[in-house]
Amino acid sequence: MLQLVETIVATTERMAANGASLEQVLTRLRAIDIDSFGLLLLSMPNSRVPALSALLPGASTEEMDRHLTGDTGLSLLQKSIRFVRSMENNFRKHTGRDMLGARVLDYGYGYGRLTRLMLRSADPANIYGCDVAQRSLDWAAELRLPGNYALISEAPSALPFGGVKFDLIYAFSVFTHLSDAVTRAALAVLVEALAPDGMMALTIRPIDFWDTFGHNTPEQTAHLIAEHRDRGFAFQPHLPYSKDFGDTSMSLSWLADACPELDVVSYDWGIIDPHQLVVYLRPSWRFPRRG
Repeated sequence: MLQLVETIVATTERMAANGASLEQVLTRLRAIDIDSFGLLLLSMPNSRVPALSALLPGASTEEMDRHLTGDTGLSLLQKSIRFVRSMENNFRKHTGRDMLGARVLDYGYGYGRLTRLMLRSADPANIYGCDVAQRSLDWAAELRLPGNYALISEAPSALPFGGVKFDLIYAFSVFTHLSDAVTRAALAVLVEALAPDGMMALTIRPIDFWDTFGHNTPEQTAHLIAEHRDRGFAFQPHLPYSKDFGDTSMSLSWLADACPELDVVSYDWGIIDPHQLVVYLRPSWRFPRRG
């Protein structure tokens, strides 16, 4: 397998040196496994493949990684790959098609650590990302992330992409941090943007997250657990920084009630960490679409 990967990388380096486009190079690179693809991107820019380095996005810095995720390097790449692999498998299982050709939205893309990996599964023109922070746009430009990137308000009323419908929407570690009001506003926008035969992937925290959260007193922990048990949703804001951003847990029942237009069709537990659940949703036949 390693020899095959090296052969393909060498071939694509020659293609790039002879003027091939990013899309042409990616068509060939998609023949390698996602782990090798991720390692190649992690090495960018790479002096051994200068022509490829001029086409592929640059790797993030350790400072970017730790600032947004608390992890970096190979450990972070492995977590990212597990998430992307889970999405690919569930997309194929629940839609009956591969992701190549699908239109993909990363809601809260940060600095593009996941959109970068999506290049193995989706064309650059079909990759979209939005975030509330200007620094995300700056990083996208600095790292030369292929795709379409834009700012979005914290409690959005629409996506900034002119009514585009998406085959896959994912939000990694977004709804683990938002208040009830902002969560509902964002879900409404994403439901509206999801194609009728599309799939959504969200990460949420279960109730036992609060038992492991080391920043609260026993009384605060007991209150948040009781709130989750009572209404299926608990939120602790990061005051005084924000009243709508903090730490959040929610139940599958709360999520189903918040967006009845979607059905929970599957979930993966523990592929990222023990206290984050990946939930897969698809449009329901029982309810009319919003709008």
